[in-house]
Amino acid sequence: TKRHFELVLYSNREEEVIKDIRDELDPKKEIFDYILSRKCCSVLGDFSIKELRVIKNRKPENIAILESNISSWPFDLDNIIPLGPFSGLLDDEELADIIPLVLP
Repeated sequence: TKRHFELVLYSNREEEVIKDIRDELDPKKEIFDYILSRKCCSVLGDFSIKELRVIKNRKPENIAILESNISSWPFDLDNIIPLGPFSGLLDDEELADIIPLVLP
């Protein structure tokens, strides 16, 4: 089934770490269209921040951000769908609850 959106994994971690996370979540590479890592982040004071402006050829009003740390997006708050923090425990259902909303 063709999706009507693109799914991007964007983190302020190093690219190799993001690839490992992507491979764990999406081993067949069918879910995420792109990954963006620390090299795509900006620095604001002592903080690494993410900005929609690095995503070229996309209208910001058509982008939704699923994020557990909203302070990492100080300029794009209107686009954020807040998530609770990932606990890493087997009973953590935060992302599992979102998956039916983003997958066909």
